[in-house]
Order: sequence, then structure tokens, then C-alpha cells
Amino acid sequence: MISDGPVALEKLGWKEATSGNLFLKQYDLPEPVRTFGREASSIVFTATGPMAVLDGISAPDLGHELGIVPTVSTAEKFLGEKAVVESTEDANGIKIETRIALNVTTVDLHPGKTVAGCSYALNVTVN
Repeated sequence: MISDGPVALEKLGWKEATSGNLFLKQYDLPEPVRTFGREASSIVFTATGPMAVLDGISAPDLGHELGIVPTVSTAEKFLGEKAVVESTEDANGIKIETRIALNVTTVDLHPGKTVAGCSYALNVTVN
């Protein structure tokens, strides 16, 4: 697990990179991974999930490819998501809400790059 710290990162061959953003933990990969039909040599972790850092496609173009309607789309910023799973289960007085979304965005500290991945949210309440 990544939470195992430097030992896990060393085994994976991941090198922590400076993201310049307190909300993103960035790693350079020993070999590119293929996602969304493209290669990514870097990934970031947000508070809600992993995202690939992509070159060669604009965020609006990737968002369009993936059927994502943007909530923000200006020359300076793109932000969009598409829910993949939204469910609510209610059993024995416990309500579990699950939401998984596909996200595409730009990040100021990663100019010219598109950041894309998934976010995961689980909310458990006792009735």
C-alpha cells in the first residue's frame, strides 16, 4: 500500500514529484501507463481518487470524447465530471450512498496538461 510509505513507493518504482498544490500528491512512474487511450508518465492523487496527468489532448476535447458536460469551461479552466455510479442502499437503519464519477480538469500548476481520473465518495448514515 502507498500508505506504507517510502518502502511501498520504492517497490513500485514511483518517484514523488512536487505538485505545487497542497491538494495533490504527485508521482512520476517508472514506465507510462495507458489510460483514456493515451499514455501518462505521472499520476496525482486527490482527496477523492487517482488521476492521470495527460499530454497531447486538451481537457475540453477529452471531456467531449468521454461524454462529460463541463461545469466550468473557459480559456483558463476546464472542470467536468460524469457520474458512473450513484446508488443508495438502506438496510437495518443504515443508509449507504455511493458515488463514483469520471473527472476531467485542468490544474493551474500543470499548464498544457489534462488531468483525468475517477473520484469516489461513500457516505454512511445511521437512521
